[in-house]
Amino acid sequence: MSFAADLLAGHALAYARLIASAPGSGAADGSAPAAARLREGVELRVKALPWWAVLLASGAAFALRWLLPFIFLGKPRRFDRLGPEQADEVLRRLQLVSSPLVRGPFMALKSVVHAGCYADPKKLETATIPPGCSPPRTPGLPAQAARGERTEETALNETKISPPGCLPPHPSGQGRSGTRGGKRFDIIVAGSGAGGGAAAARLAAGGCRVLLLEKGPAASVPDDPMAAVYRYYTQCCFVASMGNAMIPIPTGTALGGTTVINSGTCLRTPADLLERWEKAGGGRFDKAGFSRFLDEAWERLKVKRAPEATLSGSSKIVLEGLARLGIKTGAPLDRSEDGCAGSGRCCFVCPRDAKMTSAKAFLSPLADDPNLTVATGAELVGVRAPRPGRGPVSVVVRDSGHPRGRTLECGELVLAAGALATPYFVRAFRLGPAWRLAGDGLSLHPAGKVFAHFAEPVRGWEGVPQGVGVEHPQDPAIRCEGVFTPRATSAVTMALEGSRLRWWLDRYDHVAAFGYMIRDEARGSVRYPLGPGLPLIRYDLSPADIRRLAAAARFVGEIFLAAGAERLLLPFNRPGNEVADLGRLEEETGRPVRPEQLYSMAFHPLGTCGMGRVVDEDLRLAPGIHVCDGSVVPESLGVNPQMTIYAFALRLADRLLGSRSAAGSACPGALP
Repeated sequence: MSFAADLLAGHALAYARLIASAPGSGAADGSAPAAARLREGVELRVKALPWWAVLLASGAAFALRWLLPFIFLGKPRRFDRLGPEQADEVLRRLQLVSSPLVRGPFMALKSVVHAGCYADPKKLETATIPPGCSPPRTPGLPAQAARGERTEETALNETKISPPGCLPPHPSGQGRSGTRGGKRFDIIVAGSGAGGGAAAARLAAGGCRVLLLEKGPAASVPDDPMAAVYRYYTQCCFVASMGNAMIPIPTGTALGGTTVINSGTCLRTPADLLERWEKAGGGRFDKAGFSRFLDEAWERLKVKRAPEATLSGSSKIVLEGLARLGIKTGAPLDRSEDGCAGSGRCCFVCPRDAKMTSAKAFLSPLADDPNLTVATGAELVGVRAPRPGRGPVSVVVRDSGHPRGRTLECGELVLAAGALATPYFVRAFRLGPAWRLAGDGLSLHPAGKVFAHFAEPVRGWEGVPQGVGVEHPQDPAIRCEGVFTPRATSAVTMALEGSRLRWWLDRYDHVAAFGYMIRDEARGSVRYPLGPGLPLIRYDLSPADIRRLAAAARFVGEIFLAAGAERLLLPFNRPGNEVADLGRLEEETGRPVRPEQLYSMAFHPLGTCGMGRVVDEDLRLAPGIHVCDGSVVPESLGVNPQMTIYAFALRLADRLLGSRSAAGSACPGALP
């Protein structure tokens, strides 16, 4: 890793001359102290990255430093020895290369460099806390407590959580002799997001002895948002689909799953989809019954409309632009929060513990319930379905205390590892009659955002980032919602390089942003040739999806121009993506865009174990095994999915508890 750090730091110093200037940069002046700070930031980033991401970034740094000046300029000279104009030209040409084989490594390199330039190295140290049998704790936590700011970890330490690497004993003591490992639970739930957390809590409250497994740690509040990306985003946010476009797919790995790092937006399952599921279910799916679980989740999450006082500058600008366009459907969004102060950190662990994650809403209230045991840093690695005659389900769990795995038994297993991970277990262990279909049917909600520069300061990082939403007036499959991220992360997602990128970063306090997503027609797949940690995601945007993404960018651009924007940056990786008037906006969004030219992301992977295809309407996969996460959602929702997943979880738990009552047993998975 030292060689990689040397290579990346050397490139970062040269790169910083072009993209990092005085406002907020850690390496603006080229002095020895600034260079040392930059190197420290790069080294910390390298320590936090997955090994394969380090290789990608190192390869990109080597190519840029030694090869690309000759390829693009015909000059056999190192990048860091080029003049500013020549170096800028190399970066401009590199930016326009849309092939994922080039763009992927280059994006990895940019993430390292921008973190080094714009994040304080001292604040990044929380990204590399060594694992051990003690909960992670962020430096400065007592000061946060003194300010009355309760962190995610503060709340959850009140719940019975087994520290990483320390799987708990069964609450009732040793299991039946002959059980390997001696540990039995009525139900084991793998994954603690909206599906797993809510299901585990409801089952424990209903009298079942439940073990909840979470691969990630209990989240604490880092001083810098980038540290949250390194710690709580799956693979440090280096997960992407490959196909006719490269689409990053951020998900969470922490106690609470993706609810820890989502925006907190709550939207109900569209009524037309519920009607379709009811019709397809042959009486086993009831729209009215599902709506009652949506109501319950709404109440448990304390959902409320975002107040005007907490809206970000970007959101207020969007509302102004919509009013000038005569569009009245835009409004503040409903959000799961209790005491939000508009800290602007929803996606990077709420510093006030105000966001109602699955952990806070469902697990924390059971702090004193002996039926619920939570194990963080514990990864499910093996599953064996019951033998004929309905014996126990056997699972193998690995943590730092048991690196080779430990076998546990339960009466019921609930897989809730997410739409990108759950199919691995189904396919690898051939669970259920439709196991070959697991991993297919992937929907993603492809998304993008438009940046806008204004004459007056915006300070978009202050206030709720996703506080306002609006549906496209002509196409209900397009939904626009607020978004704003720190400068270091925005620098990676802007379709610019060199001096043009620096122009936007230098003026970031005057920049607004607004995002959009579409109900996609395309369907993809996920496979695991390299194991569950490195899924191979295949997804090709359809022509209709591409047209919708372009139309969404045009709509958001019109909103910003109506509000007085001086310049727009469109998410198209091609010349001409900066526009300053409506005519240029219409021209740029009207001409065809190739899928590989789109700068997009996707936040809601769904459907890979779809209801009615891989699992039945009761979410049953095989005897003793159910699935409850975004993978069971049978089609693209077109709205943020957490409410739908919560409702599926409560519905599953109630059905399992109902089967207990019908059988007269203590729990659906009760073992003798």
